[in-house]
Amino acid sequence: MNREAVEDFFYHEAALLDAWDLDGWMDLLCDDARYLVPPNDVPDGNPDTTLFIIADDMDRIRGRVKRLKSRDAHAEFPPSRTRRLITNVRILEQGDAELTVTANFSVHRFRRGGKGGEYV
Repeated sequence: MNREAVEDFFYHEAALLDAWDLDGWMDLLCDDARYLVPPNDVPDGNPDTTLFIIADDMDRIRGRVKRLKSRDAHAEFPPSRTRRLITNVRILEQGDAELTVTANFSVHRFRRGGKGGEYV
């Protein structure tokens, strides 16, 4: 796999999320996927020993998606409009069945009434 293929995957993932196709996004994930957001003060921490902002396995991811798709997710009803920008994609290591990739991204979020934010 080359960098262009990795970029295409990231762009596809971003398009699914920006379109709120959360089921399509979950279809990209494998059963042992984990979604990790470490704290700023320990970016290389271990989620088993460090309190992470998010440390979800697939069961938790499915639960989050189910909640976000319901009207009970008041913070996201109606859903935010988002745009994800992905840059500086690099393959750090490449094995037979696994890649280690790094990239920079930002998410621009827009809410009704002019509220919005940027997440880097």
